[in-house]
This record gives sequence, structure tokens and C-alpha cells, in this order.
Amino acid sequence: MAKTTSNTSTTGKTNPLGQQIGVVKIVSGTVTATGADGVARILKVGDAVYLDDVIKTADLSFIQIALNTGVHFELGRSSEAVLDNSVLQGPLLAQGDT
Repeated sequence: MAKTTSNTSTTGKTNPLGQQIGVVKIVSGTVTATGADGVARILKVGDAVYLDDVIKTADLSFIQIALNTGVHFELGRSSEAVLDNSVLQGPLLAQGDT
């Protein structure tokens, strides 16, 4: 089982996970994010995601993230994507096998 960590920043302190870039809006199945700290966390609706998080979906899983730029990022089953600056630059739909 993946180790979990808090992804909530505290006012006045640097968040070890980096810059928050969005919030999980929809999640189905098991989806994890591995942050800059190397710790994988299981994502659920309402969780924050951070710049350079590696998002990974399991079989039959799906996630939609509302990015701070107004773009909705989607990742389908059995897929992996890095939430880097290229994701923040515009509309993107990443999908696994169909």
C-alpha cells in the first residue's frame, strides 16, 4: 500500500509538495500522485495536485483535475502523466488504452 502524506499547506510555511496547480474534481478507481518528495498518495475528490506530480491511473480508473488555469486535465485507465509546465499551457486530454 502507498504511503500517504498531507497535501494541505499551512499558512506561512513552504509546502514540501511544491506549487499547487489544481484540484481533483472526478476520480474513479485508484489514482495516485507521486510528489517531489517521492511519496505516493492516493487521490480523492477535493485533493490538491502540485507542479511536477506524477499522476498514475490503475486499470479501469479515471481522473479529472481542474487546473488553476481553467483547463480540465483528464487521464484515462492504465496511464501516467507528469503535471509539468506543458500541462499548464493549454487544453490537453491524455487517455490510456481504449
